Amino acid sequence: MESFLIKRFFEKYKSKRLALFENKTEKDKTNFSRILSETSAIKERADVIAKRDPSLYNIFKIIKGATRDEERTHSPFLADLLNIDGLHNQGDLFYLDFLNQLNLKDSNRFKPSKKFFFQVELEKWVGNGSIDIFISYHSPERNFAIAIENKIYALDQDKQLERYYYFLKSIYSDNFLLVYLTPNGKQPQIPKSITQDLFDKILGDEILYLASYKKHIIKMLESTLNEIESAKIRMINEQYIQIINSL
Repeated sequence: MESFLIKRFFEKYKSKRLALFENKTEKDKTNFSRILSETSAIKERADVIAKRDPSLYNIFKIIKGATRDEERTHSPFLADLLNIDGLHNQGDLFYLDFLNQLNLKDSNRFKPSKKFFFQVELEKWVGNGSIDIFISYHSPERNFAIAIENKIYALDQDKQLERYYYFLKSIYSDNFLLVYLTPNGKQPQIPKSITQDLFDKILGDEILYLASYKKHIIKMLESTLNEIESAKIRMINEQYIQIINSL
């Protein structure tokens, strides 16, 4: 008798448990369907917004490896911005603002009088190495140069900054700048790239500048946005700001 009662108890227990499980399953299915429906509606709305909002589309993120490529992305893009005859067609807007961001004591000596004598080169060979971005001005009245060593992920080469300094010194006397550009404005590798004494001297003489993407370049891009006459150039620069923030 006891075994019969125990058996009936477990049969009722199993039946009750199955009923509860089936009831819970139905509720879960209803809730899941509701969530799925709401999610689909949100996605459809997001798709509509994405079609209308070009800021969600970043060409630098799409091109494989572009955000980390110094040689094929950052240097060419920055070089064109700083070129007063660049493809951006905004004249000296970016170049003059770049000088302003460096906070030079006398920026006038690096301002070109005539566009014809102004030149921007990539990978400028100087006999003992290549300068990433080389800005030069040669006119009958005066010469100057700004050499930008672009270091995002690459390490310094042996005596790199020292070699570039002596090359520039031999041609431009003291009328040049050597800009060491990194994401956060870090110092070059001492003494691998340059001796401590020479580093201290040219830094103090304001010949060497430690510039950063996240300070100087972003400020240049942001401060010129409202002055850019082309909506396309403005959008590209906004996208580039996003890339810099991710470095």
